[in-house]
Amino acid sequence: MPQASAVPTLGVRVLLLACACRRSAAGSQPSLSSARTPPVSLRQPSDTCHTIVAPASQHGFPLSHHSKSGKTWYMPVYSSAPLLAPAENVTRAVVYLHGAAGNAIDYFCDAMAVAESLNATEDTLTVAPWFGSEHTVEAKTKQGWDPAFPGSWSPLWWDHSTHEAISWTDGGDSGSTTGAGSHISSFQVLNELVGLLSSMWPQLETIAISGFSAGCQLALRWAFFAQADFGKVRLVVSDCNTYMYNTAERPAESCRPLEDTESGHWCDEFEVPNATEYPPMEYNAYKYGTILEGTRYVDRGYRYLLPFQAASAIERAAAAFYTKDIRFVFGTQDVCNCRDPEFNNSEAFCFPRACAGHCADTFPDGTCHNLVDIRPAAMLQGSNRLQRGLNYAAYLQTKPHPGNRKAPDFFVGGHDDKGFFNSVAFKAWAFGIHLDEAAASEPPNAWRR
Repeated sequence: MPQASAVPTLGVRVLLLACACRRSAAGSQPSLSSARTPPVSLRQPSDTCHTIVAPASQHGFPLSHHSKSGKTWYMPVYSSAPLLAPAENVTRAVVYLHGAAGNAIDYFCDAMAVAESLNATEDTLTVAPWFGSEHTVEAKTKQGWDPAFPGSWSPLWWDHSTHEAISWTDGGDSGSTTGAGSHISSFQVLNELVGLLSSMWPQLETIAISGFSAGCQLALRWAFFAQADFGKVRLVVSDCNTYMYNTAERPAESCRPLEDTESGHWCDEFEVPNATEYPPMEYNAYKYGTILEGTRYVDRGYRYLLPFQAASAIERAAAAFYTKDIRFVFGTQDVCNCRDPEFNNSEAFCFPRACAGHCADTFPDGTCHNLVDIRPAAMLQGSNRLQRGLNYAAYLQTKPHPGNRKAPDFFVGGHDDKGFFNSVAFKAWAFGIHLDEAAASEPPNAWRR
């Protein structure tokens, strides 16, 4: 039985996967790695995995936090081996952060298929944490989740009831604002997961944490505020809805036209928006920026962020963040915005036949739902996911230590986690496996300057 009082130490090498604008000289052609389409076997969930493998892979890890009532908590995960029983033959861990749907089981099955395609299942620990809702987590865990955590232990869950609920993607506390639950931040969960793997799996050479869509937002925001050793950290993320800028600048208007600007898009100019049109407390407040004081994030539900209200704390976090190895893999067709009536949606990519010809900006992961954020703070970052991602990558290149960062890579596809996980760039960066197909195309000229 795990000891709730044991606080994991931090210290393993970690690999976190988890613009005036112009077209580059390379044009809009994606890199060579984007020319690969995921095989049919990866396009649909495996029934065998969902019905046999995943149920046998229900594990967890203890949290150091204790409630006043003495209750102890664990984080439910799907993993290819129990996290509390390290295996000597495993030399890498790859952690997959799911999207807004909370479908950790799907991410786990997709991840196992990727490891199998690389003949890497024997030396890879695959982990998919589950940031589920109260209803889904309690219903599932009551059926028996992991014998290592008997009835005296309680699983973490997050409030998914409304758009204003405490969000795990932003570092929110588990439980609800009414007092139920543990009030452990999703950021702290990742801190402790890294710590546990560091101390209990010392033979690991790398720990990879991938983030796609909502998982991309969690990975990047956690990396900024993380209280962990990032000596060997690599972030490889894909297709965030929005990003957190840690200064007041945003892409110039010419960097965010209301259309698909393709994968050759690059932003050369960042400026502070007009304060009358875009009040700083709106466009630069957390989660789009780093202003915390006076926002709902410090009232309740985000205890982890309270020490970062001071500008000096943000400056220290930013200085550390700039030293980190951050890599992006974007979908070349994740270019739709169906909620903004002024956006010019691509006939080729934004009206899939599966959606009866209706505009869909989160296809195929979100089926035919439209979820691209169109708040002013989001639109200041770009008009669609690909544009926003490339703008943010360019923004980071204007900050210290630009040599730490690689040019973005691409996969051919829309909002598709399977396309991301099966891309050559993801496999090479997350697994550290050399692939002949992984030869990158020439980066934009702006990247080399």
